Amino acid sequence: MRARMEKRVLDRLQAKLADMKYCRDGYPELERVIDRGHMTICGECKEGASDTDRTNFTNEQSQQPSMLHQFETLKTN
Repeated sequence: MRARMEKRVLDRLQAKLADMKYCRDGYPELERVIDRGHMTICGECKEGASDTDRTNFTNEQSQQPSMLHQFETLKTN
């Protein structure tokens, strides 16, 4: 049953990545956690982000100043 769940999740993951055109060159798996009815796979894309990727997959946190920077700004004003 566990092997069947892993295969189903991996198949869905591959389909989703292909559909989104994300990690086109694959990824090394960094971590896999399997629990009752739950599976998490962490990996890192082999290729770097293109300009199109940066537009399509914006990391909103990186667009904002860090909390430390915000604190320092408040402290100096």
